[in-house]
Amino acid sequence: LMYLVICYQGAEGGAERVLVEFADALGRDCCVACPDGPLMQALGARGIRSFPLRAGSLELRSGPAERLLALGRLAGHAREMRSLVQALDPDLVIVWGMRSALAARLVGIARRTPVLFGHNDLLPGPVIARLVRTAASSARLIVTPSQAVADDLDPHRRLAPKLAVVHPGVTVT
Repeated sequence: LMYLVICYQGAEGGAERVLVEFADALGRDCCVACPDGPLMQALGARGIRSFPLRAGSLELRSGPAERLLALGRLAGHAREMRSLVQALDPDLVIVWGMRSALAARLVGIARRTPVLFGHNDLLPGPVIARLVRTAASSARLIVTPSQAVADDLDPHRRLAPKLAVVHPGVTVT
């Protein structure tokens, strides 16, 4: 089996640290596509194969012009994702975060390959919430780190049969 994890951002925040642990647990059959940066470095330190993606801004709420740019970046992410999935032909695509889930839906990844959606955060507003919920509906499985994130994504329990809460571990240093 081959697992391909796709992440829109290359930072190493909480969700990305969980991603590194998740990918490491999947073992040699897992590779990750993400922008170059701290996340890719953390993956490399664990010996996890990675593929570079173009870095995209996380800005969205700063005004109409930025929203248009965000749509263009999302479309670019979707094209990169489609090319990578075609080239690697993974058995499972794991989209890590809302933007990657939206991009996967945009290019119909779930029509050819099973998709797991790793959803890590509360939804930012009603329009994006509707889009993310639609993207989530095409995933085979959705994993969230808390019941609060699961409830925010699925307030009417429509996704419940394929939604699982997996609490990440905590390392005390």
